[in-house]
Amino acid sequence: MFKLNKNSVQTTTTEGIVCVPGIALDEWEIVKSFWDFDASWQNSIDSVQAVPEQFVYVLVRRDSEIVGYGIVEKATGDVPQFAVRPDFRRKGIGQGIISTLMQYTETGELRFVNVDDSCDGCINFLRDMGAEITSGQYEMLLPLA
Repeated sequence: MFKLNKNSVQTTTTEGIVCVPGIALDEWEIVKSFWDFDASWQNSIDSVQAVPEQFVYVLVRRDSEIVGYGIVEKATGDVPQFAVRPDFRRKGIGQGIISTLMQYTETGELRFVNVDDSCDGCINFLRDMGAEITSGQYEMLLPLA
């Protein structure tokens, strides 16, 4: 798990960033194409859609196309999903999303749970933003003879 404190995040504005009440069904297919790894079950689309009032949704559009998005749980600061379209990465969009999500959490911090440890791009981005690793996640496996 990565934790990012409000004091570590530079407030930025990003062109085309908007808060929306939710993500439409056709938009889910678009944002899923940005993923470097699948969300865990507790951060899945179905889990987020089950309690939409607990979250703030942020979309970034360029020429009416979605190029990035993020979701934060208001009460906990947990970020179940966050992604930028690969050809728009390293252009400040991710930083703008994080800055905006931080404004909507009641905790003063963002927590990124279940970041795939093989996703160097995600890990490097979070570290560059000032996030600290607070714990690891380990899967328990049981061999079946």
